[in-house]
Amino acid sequence: MWPFTKTLSEEQKQRLFRRCSLALQTLHNCRQANGSNTSACANLGTQVVYCHSEVLSPKLAYEYQKCFRAVINSKGKLPVSACDTHIEAMKKSLRKYKVYPFK
Repeated sequence: MWPFTKTLSEEQKQRLFRRCSLALQTLHNCRQANGSNTSACANLGTQVVYCHSEVLSPKLAYEYQKCFRAVINSKGKLPVSACDTHIEAMKKSLRKYKVYPFK
C-alpha cells in the first residue's frame, strides 16, 4: 500500500453507505441528466463530499460547516466561494481513502 493512502474499515464502509448512498445516487442521476453541464450538479457534489467527510474526516467537515454557516449568516456579505479551501481540503482527504472523485 502507498504511504499516502488509507484503507476503509468495514464500519466506515457501512456508515458511508447508510449516510451517503442516497446523496451519491442523486449526484449520479444529476450527472446523467445534465451530461456535459457539470455546473448543474456542483452543489450536489459538494454535499456528497461533505457527507463522506463527516464519516472519514470529521474535523475537516466541521471546519467546512463553520465556514458555510458564516457565509449564510453574513446575508450575502461573504461569497460562497469563501469556503472553497475547505471543500478542497475535504476532497484531498477523501482521495487518501480513494473514495474521491466519485464515479
